[in-house]
Amino acid sequence: MSEHRVHCILDANVIFDLNAGDILEYPCSLPYILHTTDFVLDEIESISLAELERCGLTLVELSSDLVVEVHQLRPQHLALSLADLSVFVYARHSGHMVLTGDGPLWTFAKESGIDVHGTLWLLDMLVGQGILTRPNAIQALQRMTEQKRWLPRAEVQKRIREWGKE
Repeated sequence: MSEHRVHCILDANVIFDLNAGDILEYPCSLPYILHTTDFVLDEIESISLAELERCGLTLVELSSDLVVEVHQLRPQHLALSLADLSVFVYARHSGHMVLTGDGPLWTFAKESGIDVHGTLWLLDMLVGQGILTRPNAIQALQRMTEQKRWLPRAEVQKRIREWGKE
């Protein structure tokens, strides 16, 4: 069954957004297999591996060849952290979708032909599949905003208006 499910590789920004919104455990109810890299885990100090695994996230340790590739890309992509580059390299080799809130990673992945989405898309999926209610999604967005998570303000307001109609 899992071979028919979409695989997503999450960067630290999306994990931080979900945690700030207090909805870290919800995406595992989607029909996706969620991954992150050991590089991303190193960037996240406030959330333990055990907590991420309880939320359905699988940790991927990059092979030595992929680690070399991450470091080879670094000089040409200084706007990207090693963690961002690990997400990119893993996605490029695996064919997985990238979930990111990082502008430079988004652009680099998109330009490289990788399917890319962000936190708001993930919230849309959660609401659309009835995993998260509209009022709970609004509260999550408000918590993210209060905790200064960077999300496109106009898109956040659009969803709050739309989801608040019912």
